[in-house]
Amino acid sequence: MQQPGWYLRRLRRMSGAEVAYRVARRVRKVSEHFVSMDVLPRDAYATDLRFLPPFWSALGRPFHRFVTTGFLPQRFRDEMRLPWTAADQRRFDALLAALGRVVRVLPGPLRRFPFNLCLWDLRRRLRTGRPLV
Repeated sequence: MQQPGWYLRRLRRMSGAEVAYRVARRVRKVSEHFVSMDVLPRDAYATDLRFLPPFWSALGRPFHRFVTTGFLPQRFRDEMRLPWTAADQRRFDALLAALGRVVRVLPGPLRRFPFNLCLWDLRRRLRTGRPLV
């Protein structure tokens, strides 16, 4: 049997991109197979930024709702009654393509942000014996 810290020791050797990929893969697996739509909020509290002050909420609401809805699988959109058309999908794909072009020309450390910062913090906490959360 492996020791309890085996996964943390393995994380120390991984790059930020590898950690992000593994986390995203696990989150996607959980969201597609184990999350019941009955436990998800059906109102738009998070997508409408209602937790922010009214001015900031109103300012960022349309873009945030668009991006949040775009990243959801179609099944989730249907269950949460979020409208999504073929035109919305084309706009979302164009937005991601434009962001991809911008990210490709950024310097490496900036391109990997915030994952490199999180990985640095994790390694620092492991080295100093601090709690991870």
